[in-house]
Amino acid sequence: MAWLGIMGMNVEINAICRIMEVATVEGKRFEVGDIERVIGWDYEQWGKQFREQTGQTPARYARLFRLRLICKDLRETGATVGDVFTGHGMDVAHMQRQFKKAMGMTPYMFRKSSQEVAERRISRVFGDTQFQHDLSTSPPTLK
Repeated sequence: MAWLGIMGMNVEINAICRIMEVATVEGKRFEVGDIERVIGWDYEQWGKQFREQTGQTPARYARLFRLRLICKDLRETGATVGDVFTGHGMDVAHMQRQFKKAMGMTPYMFRKSSQEVAERRISRVFGDTQFQHDLSTSPPTLK
């Protein structure tokens, strides 16, 4: 395996992270089997490496990335909360509960909060999770 990846990850795990992020940004759903078909490994081969290198399961990594995009869209677009959630392929009622559980506030409160409060919440929830996709310079997913 090549060990020249970004953020100290091997190239294969880096590629898996990127595949997951691109699919999420493009609003596509993906399953473990989709990743297996792209990289030619089964989950037994890459799942453990993924957890070791990212500190999270692939499913948690994907959920955190989607939540991070939702936070960005809530703060940077005028789209309704419902439109933001459905724009990311999420059920509104379910995602409102999940958002509150993860972020410690409702999506409406998050949107209305000061930049400082929002950044503290994001830091608390995402910690040192690093994504391949540069969220600081990318435009919101929803227009």
